[in-house]
Amino acid sequence: MDPVKKNKDSVTGNIESNIFAVISHDLRSPFNTILGYCELLTLSIRDNEPEKAIKYIQTIHDAAQKTLGLLNALLDWGRLQQGQLKYSPELFVCEGILEEIIRFIDFQAQSKHIKLKSKVEPGLMVYGDINMVRTIMINLITNGIKFSRTGGKISISAKNISRGVKFEVADNGTGILKEDLATLFSNSPVTCEGTNMEQGMGLGLCLCKNFIDLHGGKIWVESKPGLGSKFKFILPPKNTA
Repeated sequence: MDPVKKNKDSVTGNIESNIFAVISHDLRSPFNTILGYCELLTLSIRDNEPEKAIKYIQTIHDAAQKTLGLLNALLDWGRLQQGQLKYSPELFVCEGILEEIIRFIDFQAQSKHIKLKSKVEPGLMVYGDINMVRTIMINLITNGIKFSRTGGKISISAKNISRGVKFEVADNGTGILKEDLATLFSNSPVTCEGTNMEQGMGLGLCLCKNFIDLHGGKIWVESKPGLGSKFKFILPPKNTA
């Protein structure tokens, strides 16, 4: 059986019933922010207030980047439901992919003065679908940014273990309540606001789990309220995938 079709049921349920709520709220809200700040930007340029203009441009960029991330997650979710998202694993060098992801996300981290630190074994090879792994890492890191306080830090690591390659994204943010951990990757994820009132329906973490399931891997989280979170997942080596 096609692994995508086999895992289709795991991303339905409440996520499917709430998909229009995600589109109407999580996409509409940042567009309202962008339009509002565009008006303020126009006024600041007219009144020759460059400092305000720069601030408004940064806010617009941040809102647009978050909206793009959600849109990509929605599109991937839809393709997964239609069986159009194919699992295409290959061997690739981990370090280059993580560097690319960090460059892509760095502006979002800088907007909250959050430091991103990466530690990867040189030449570490990963067997997996590059696009899916990229999506997983972007979701986990942006999730860490969302729940990190201004001036926080996020550590990203990858290393070889006996069962494959183990990835970790650790932050020192708000952490997760014990009662919420059980449903974090389920069809009924908990929706929480970020430290800057960022919104989200938990679709990204559900998508991460399904992508990792397609690899035959495992994802879990270790977290305590007020002490941050550590999201970890394992991708098995080629001979066991």
